[in-house]
Amino acid sequence: MDNPVIGKLADIEAAADKILEDAKKKKASLSQAMDDKTAKFDKDTDAATAKQLEEVKASLQKEMEDGLASLQTNTEQLLASMEERFNTQQDERVNEIVAQILK
Repeated sequence: MDNPVIGKLADIEAAADKILEDAKKKKASLSQAMDDKTAKFDKDTDAATAKQLEEVKASLQKEMEDGLASLQTNTEQLLASMEERFNTQQDERVNEIVAQILK
């Protein structure tokens, strides 16, 4: 009952099964490699984004602090100017008010 054609077909089927199994393994390997590359890309992108966000945050913080310092300096100068004007013109204003009252 050993028919050479049937034996040859069995050999071909076994070879085809082996090829399919190897292809499945190769596919799984490539899929894992792609998953690893994707995970690395995501990790690198997240790190770069976090770094950029920190740089922007630091820049904005410095800009805000500089603006606040400038505003504080300007406010102090304005208050000093107003106080000086008040002190130099106080007697004059008092005299004007008294003159208005006495008229």
